[in-house]
Amino acid sequence: MLPGTGLVVAKVDEGSEAYQKGVRADEMIKSVNGKAVASPGEFAQAVMEAKAGSDIKIETASKSVSV
Repeated sequence: MLPGTGLVVAKVDEGSEAYQKGVRADEMIKSVNGKAVASPGEFAQAVMEAKAGSDIKIETASKSVSV
């Protein structure tokens, strides 16, 4: 992945686990479960590849959280 690439978060529901763990709008998601993401399709694919019921690790430009 090139520096500065990723997927910008448009909105995070305030009641969501991601919000509770600090993910906010306008942050850049760099990877999901260690897989680089640069588009909504890549993000969706990475989430779908996760085992049902397992945590998903989201790495942003400033933090790493499991939701």
